[in-house]
Amino acid sequence: MKRFMLVYALGITLIVMPCCTKSREQHDNSIAAGQPAGIVATIGSASLTTEDLTQALKTMTQAQQFEYLTDDGKRVLLEMLIDWKLLSQEAAKAGLEKDDAVKAALKNTSGSTNEREEVLGSAYLRHRIKQLPPVIVEQIEKYYLSHPAEFAQPARIRVQRILFDSKEQAQQALAAIKQGATFEQYKQMHPQSKIKVDTLWLQHRENGSEMESAAFRLTGSELSDILQVSAGWCLVRVEERVPARNQPLEEVRESLRARLQSEQDRELVENIRKDLRKGKNITINKSVLESYQCKECTGRSTGGNMQDKHKP
Repeated sequence: MKRFMLVYALGITLIVMPCCTKSREQHDNSIAAGQPAGIVATIGSASLTTEDLTQALKTMTQAQQFEYLTDDGKRVLLEMLIDWKLLSQEAAKAGLEKDDAVKAALKNTSGSTNEREEVLGSAYLRHRIKQLPPVIVEQIEKYYLSHPAEFAQPARIRVQRILFDSKEQAQQALAAIKQGATFEQYKQMHPQSKIKVDTLWLQHRENGSEMESAAFRLTGSELSDILQVSAGWCLVRVEERVPARNQPLEEVRESLRARLQSEQDRELVENIRKDLRKGKNITINKSVLESYQCKECTGRSTGGNMQDKHKP
């Protein structure tokens, strides 16, 4: 069941990739002469229209609509619909429309072409993924032995930290804490001050912060000197130490199995997508796509480059 559910994420992730059968320039220029104004793309004898774009967008959130109505977003959306159409055609060839689970899923759709093709396309991907052999022990062991750095865990320490707004506050606290007061006790003794006590896990790094470096130099229950951090000034004390170690294979075996299976599934989906586009006469009406606007969408965009809209 988990493996079946994965296909939906795989489909969305890989299907939105740029077209792989032609260069982008060739793809943009492959516009059929005299193509009707409402048709944004033809896939052999099939076609996709501006209405197909609208129906797909109406199922999305406002934020998603905004993304897909930029210039780059409209292209991504169109490529995605092209792939669902090709996948649904393969599903029909494989007779998946007769499958009880697929028939039940189709009944739960609104009946739109887009939803129908997505259900059939997803069923086809699940069908192909089921045919993949499971990841075997030898694959897991080979990956584990060839990627030792992934399973090396650096030393870690758990520290308690007391934070102050000013260095003067920290200096006053240092004397009291050295005489035996705990961080929490000192905080309770000064309720009017903005003092914060928290606990952090720190990982040993070559270029760690001043606080990290100072904490790792501490021994036993030794108290640090006053340290400046982004939140103000602090004192730290180590509460627990975990030495560096290599995770044993048995500890990571199942998570590694799931990861390798996921990568295998993802690679298959990508290859299916590429194969389905080979030899297909896919043309895009660039002018229709660029001028398209969704008047029924709430998350409207005025177009432009998606990346430009998200520059800080």
